[in-house]
Amino acid sequence: RTLWILGELDQAETLALETIGMARALEHPFTHVFTLIFLAWIYAGARKAKKTLEFTDEAIAASTQYSFELGLAWATASQGWALANIGQGEEGLAKLINGLSATRATGAITNNTSTLALLAEIYLRSDRIDEGLGVIEEAQKLAVTGGELFWQAELFRLKGELLLGQSDKSVQEAEECLCEALKIAQDQHATMFELRAATSLAKLWRKLNRADDAKRVLHSIYSRFNEQVDNLDLIEAKTVLEQLSDT
Repeated sequence: RTLWILGELDQAETLALETIGMARALEHPFTHVFTLIFLAWIYAGARKAKKTLEFTDEAIAASTQYSFELGLAWATASQGWALANIGQGEEGLAKLINGLSATRATGAITNNTSTLALLAEIYLRSDRIDEGLGVIEEAQKLAVTGGELFWQAELFRLKGELLLGQSDKSVQEAEECLCEALKIAQDQHATMFELRAATSLAKLWRKLNRADDAKRVLHSIYSRFNEQVDNLDLIEAKTVLEQLSDT
């Protein structure tokens, strides 16, 4: 996961495949389940819904068989996000929320900030802005109190996107959130989150007739990646850069 956040996409994928191979070879149910769950978190963060679903389905089956309560809760939440991203919106949203509730019932807080970010993302796509902002507020409080700051840049980026969906009056606050997301990502050397923040900021600046600034901020991060990598974030960034070149 650290490799993915740092933008080392090929290395992250290679290590993930090696990890699940080792976990299956061990034939140790607890290790197997939690490896599946951590890989599902990685692939959900990378916006790979089908891969996430593959791991969560397997994790849910094993967690149910061996009565791993927390494993089942975590896997259900990730499965819900994946379902919502392959066209099963309502079912997926319900599962994600149920998984989060079940996780809280165990007392666990690990990874809740990034799971709440996935929930906010679904609310954003569904134009449920107030609910999305409420989820982000909860996640940001949890990030501070629980010390789980590795997803902080993405939380600020999503808040900015949600504010842009709220009203024209929120544009300045949204821009501030996106700039803060970019700064946090740069300070943390979180290259993937820097790319996402730069993409969101570039789209906003294009609308605000700041095309030169938009191209500069996005190209500076996009140019660090191998364009051949199959990655939705890179595809989106490239599309935005092409649009900026046409303006």
